[in-house]
Amino acid sequence: MILVNEAWRRFARDNNGGAEEAISRTDVGANYLQVCGQSSSNSNGETQSVYEGIKGVLDGARDGFTLEYPCHSPVGERWFLLYANPLPGGRGGAVISHVDITERKRAEARLREREELFSTLADSIPQLAWMADREGYIFWYNRRWYDYTGTTFEDMQGWGWQQVHDPKEVNRVTERFKRHLITGEFWEDIFPLRSRDGEYRWFLSRALPIRDAEGNIVRWFGTNTDVEEQRRVEQKLARINRERETLLEEVSTPIVPVWRDVLALPLIGSLDVERMTRATQTVLETVTRTGARLCIIDITAARIVDAQAVANLGNLVSALKLIGAEAAVAGVTAASARTLVQLGLDLSQMRTHRTLAEALAMFIKSHNSKHQGTGTTRNAVSKNFR
Repeated sequence: MILVNEAWRRFARDNNGGAEEAISRTDVGANYLQVCGQSSSNSNGETQSVYEGIKGVLDGARDGFTLEYPCHSPVGERWFLLYANPLPGGRGGAVISHVDITERKRAEARLREREELFSTLADSIPQLAWMADREGYIFWYNRRWYDYTGTTFEDMQGWGWQQVHDPKEVNRVTERFKRHLITGEFWEDIFPLRSRDGEYRWFLSRALPIRDAEGNIVRWFGTNTDVEEQRRVEQKLARINRERETLLEEVSTPIVPVWRDVLALPLIGSLDVERMTRATQTVLETVTRTGARLCIIDITAARIVDAQAVANLGNLVSALKLIGAEAAVAGVTAASARTLVQLGLDLSQMRTHRTLAEALAMFIKSHNSKHQGTGTTRNAVSKNFR
């Protein structure tokens, strides 16, 4: 060794705990290869590599040599990057430098720790997860994605994920995702994904844009949540609700034959347009099919709270008259009659009764009178019934 700088002496002092005798063995006049040889006899193969690499440069067998290595001192852990380059002019010898890269190695260790933590977290969540660059090119999936799809990164990188989409949905999904890449808006969609067994299950998929300090999108983070069971439950509930609505419609607007040629329509609940339209259609079809002469509309349990409900009731009575049937409204008390009039119903044009039984009794009385010779035509029965 023909020249060393002060940094090298500090390096030697730190390595040897300040022992002057040990330091002198690594200063000017010492043989560097002997230093390396002594270290290699008491260390691992990495030190032996340093010895062989530097010797190769000194012997002219190598144009240069470099190596990262740990060199921990009594006061802490350190890493260095060694460079060995031959002196110019073919004079032999070499310039050997050791660059302290401890901070870089610590930063790399921290980064690896964060990456391991992220991977552990990403692989622990129940969702399939992925990351894409700002153009939508996916460069990472969590383990659950591969477990579910049975694919590899080589299969899925970039836009390879389209392979596990339902062919009926993939174009729509892709176009929508691309629009969000352009607008930078939060993305959400629902679609089926094929499992490793070939089964398609529905997933709720979302992706959030990740931005830098200036607000520019640098990547996207997305998840796919299995909602297959939830969809099945929702579909089952929807079917149950539809069946219940159908049953309620049938129960709430029953057409009940109460006597020969007489039908009763008990109205329960609100008299909204949709329900009254269905009731009117059902009554007219039943009257036409059975030839009924009278339909008693019982509003005892109906909620008549606005002019529209009154108008709907009046329309039903008018529709029955148009096809030649008589119509009577039962369940009209003094109080409800005042409400009906206040809401615009002309009771003078309707036959009203307090109860369904009263309306039926009046019709039976009229019917009996007819058979006793008080009338022979339908008009006569109607007249007497009035």
